[in-house]
Amino acid sequence: ARQTLDFGRPVGVLLISSLAFVEETEEAGAIVSSLAQVMPAGSHFAICDLASDLDATFTTVLDTHWNSRYSPTLSARTRAECAALVAGLDPVPPGVVPVTQWRPAATDPHWDGVVPAHGVVAKKP
Repeated sequence: ARQTLDFGRPVGVLLISSLAFVEETEEAGAIVSSLAQVMPAGSHFAICDLASDLDATFTTVLDTHWNSRYSPTLSARTRAECAALVAGLDPVPPGVVPVTQWRPAATDPHWDGVVPAHGVVAKKP
């Protein structure tokens, strides 16, 4: 990455659905932490992670239809577990929320359904 990115300036790190492949929340948090350690101050992390606390049907389907049949398995996390992923970073308002509630514009289409994913953007101080 150093051949392409200027690590003397802030960068953006996108972890979109990738941490779901890491079973343990502590390990997923360690991945974010290790990335943050080498990023310059002012860098941002955007994380979207499967949610275990937004739709019980989703977690049942995840366990019975995906994780019981396929490898690698996927892990879903609670809001608190997703917040733990960005420990030591400064979450950008509104913090960890369902992805459909992350800064919607007034002109965005309204969605009444549940998307079982939490989203957060956090800045390295």
